Amino acid sequence: PYLVCQRAIYKLSFLLLASFAVLSLCPFTIEMVLRILLLLIVVSSIAGAFSVIPRSNVSLPTFTSSIQYESIQFQKRAKNDSLHLVLKFTVADAPSKDVEISLAYNNQSISVGNPDDRVDVYAEKHLNSSGFLSDIILNLKNSAANSGVYTLTLVSDSQTASAEAEVDSAPILPVYSKPKRVLQGDPLRISCRVSGYPMPVNVSWFFAPIPVDLSDDKTTISDASGLLMAIDSSDEAWKDALFSSEEGTPNDTLRFESIGVAQNGLFACNVSNSLGSDSTFLLVGVKDRWAALWPFVGIVVEVTILVAAILLYERHQIRKKPAASEPVATTETTSPNGNAVDKNTRPDEVRLRNTRA
Repeated sequence: PYLVCQRAIYKLSFLLLASFAVLSLCPFTIEMVLRILLLLIVVSSIAGAFSVIPRSNVSLPTFTSSIQYESIQFQKRAKNDSLHLVLKFTVADAPSKDVEISLAYNNQSISVGNPDDRVDVYAEKHLNSSGFLSDIILNLKNSAANSGVYTLTLVSDSQTASAEAEVDSAPILPVYSKPKRVLQGDPLRISCRVSGYPMPVNVSWFFAPIPVDLSDDKTTISDASGLLMAIDSSDEAWKDALFSSEEGTPNDTLRFESIGVAQNGLFACNVSNSLGSDSTFLLVGVKDRWAALWPFVGIVVEVTILVAAILLYERHQIRKKPAASEPVATTETTSPNGNAVDKNTRPDEVRLRNTRA
């Protein structure tokens, strides 16, 4: 039908051009013929335009449930992992029966399979009575079913047609599994990546300080969740904090070039759009840079004191021991005849004298 219509328009245009040659002497007639020719060309281009049109936008279902982070109980939004979204498109005036399909999600190309393939993204093609493509149904399953903008592009006989379909959802923030531990003076990056469409206007940040010695106290952490205050970048306490957009949403990233002990505490971020809102928490523990060395220094001091005590004790014991005993000198006396007499007379000599006597 498209080719027949186009040929008829071309024939009519040819006849009008011939009439233009005959009626060239009449300026008014020439002007009317030119207008009719221009109108026919526009109608021809519109009537035979290769196009693809999304039937409707789709909403991604989400749900909220109560979860616990550290000792904080709160409502967290999430999506079902076993989803099946369907995007329907109408194809008009395909120039040929051979049509190539490509798909992009948020400007990132993704592969499209067939219904018989075991893939999460596949396309169903429907043909009209003439065998030309008339409808395309895109199936998005499980992890491939996300909120955002899907762009379908068709190429047929060197002609291209494309259309966008939006998948709306309430925003969803990540869940942090454990606290962040950093040393004083180190850089720190905290990200609140938003999944949702339409994108929120910005990410709101909150903070509640916690004393360093109570960083692991469950009651203190739970109480801090009720004392959160909005972070004001103009405040002197946050002069080293920098907000940036690194994940696609304004203020979705908070950076510290040199974090201090004043930032030891509970951070929270919140986002919202027309479909809902979501929040998440992160506990940040800032330790003294030398805190890790204090146990080692204590061990060294203890060992030094112990060695010094042992050395002093050994020295004291050495001083208490008497000097080594020397041989006892033999005591001698002088006899009347001038001979030396040994007073330490041995027993055998005494017996001999008695016998002689």
